[in-house]
Amino acid sequence: MSQTLDVRNSGDVRDIVHQIAHALDAGQLVTLPTETSYVLAAHSLRSEAVTQLSKQTKTVSNAKDQKSGLPPLALAVKSVDELEDYLPSLGDMAVRLVRRCWPGPVSMLFNVHADFGLMAALPAETQMALNCQSRVRFSVPAHNLVSHVSRVLPAPMIIFGEYTSPETSWRSTEDIPQKIRDLASLTCTDGPCRYSQPCTIVEVSDNDWKLVRQGVVGESTLQRMSSEFFLFVCTGNTCRSPMAEALFRRKLMEQLNCSEDELFDEGYVIASAGLAAGIGMPASPEALQLLKEQGLDLSTHESQPLTDRLLDQADYVFTMTQRHREAILGLRPDYSDRVHLLAQTGESISDPIGGGLDEYVRCKQEIEIHLDSILQTVMEKRK
Repeated sequence: MSQTLDVRNSGDVRDIVHQIAHALDAGQLVTLPTETSYVLAAHSLRSEAVTQLSKQTKTVSNAKDQKSGLPPLALAVKSVDELEDYLPSLGDMAVRLVRRCWPGPVSMLFNVHADFGLMAALPAETQMALNCQSRVRFSVPAHNLVSHVSRVLPAPMIIFGEYTSPETSWRSTEDIPQKIRDLASLTCTDGPCRYSQPCTIVEVSDNDWKLVRQGVVGESTLQRMSSEFFLFVCTGNTCRSPMAEALFRRKLMEQLNCSEDELFDEGYVIASAGLAAGIGMPASPEALQLLKEQGLDLSTHESQPLTDRLLDQADYVFTMTQRHREAILGLRPDYSDRVHLLAQTGESISDPIGGGLDEYVRCKQEIEIHLDSILQTVMEKRK
């Protein structure tokens, strides 16, 4: 009979984590909550447990699920870094998508061969259970309990349950079929799942993706998450970086012969921020005037501070000065490949504030020269 562990009323969740890890390591099955459904989990290194889990997917999946051709089991890696251990050669678009979607309610299908990365180190029974027409499904659930358990295990869990269709999803422990409950040595309950919709399923290649099943995350959100994100950074986000943002957006629109709304459909997001910016400050009057002369409207600009979330989302961060770059990398040295000086020649673009309109003209001209170099690189990548 399955033992029930109440996560919400636990005095110390670490005790539950260690009980789960011990059960999985012993080759037992456990039920765990995620943000979209409860799942039945096995340790990927325990062949008998994975085989048992795989057999049960055929007995509880409905006809619609089985006909879809989707792999019913998912490899629940702990992070994007661990995914790259199993898929060593992810393309740029795939990296953007997983970095922005995970952890979260998105399950992704990749073409995988048995000799790819750490996939070759998994038992043959596990590889066979995961593989469906050379595709493997990966997930990084956002539920804290799953995250904690993943960190203490030497290899990922295999999970079943988030695959199920909306009408058969297990949003609480009461929804789990009795035959599944009987299989689990531990049942962890944490109340109803956070979302009423199932996880979104996406098929991903190096430079493209396809929505397989609509869920919590919609197609437009996925489109945004797969876009290239350019972020321009200065100090206060009222002069240099707003001008760079607006000018680069215009240049890119002209090159692609598209409107601002269509720029998003082309796969580009452009923004700006400041290291010492307040929230909601307007662009400086001089910046407004200069860009208005070029048909660019900065009247709706509102400053924003540079945050970890913005850094996490950005593919390219361009700073106005070397000090800006050093300040960012001093806190986030792991972003050295993403944070660049706007001027590839190495010079800084000084702050025009207080220097009058002539100083703003000089600043804008410098910014445009260096934006042209960035634009050239972007267009070469599209060829």
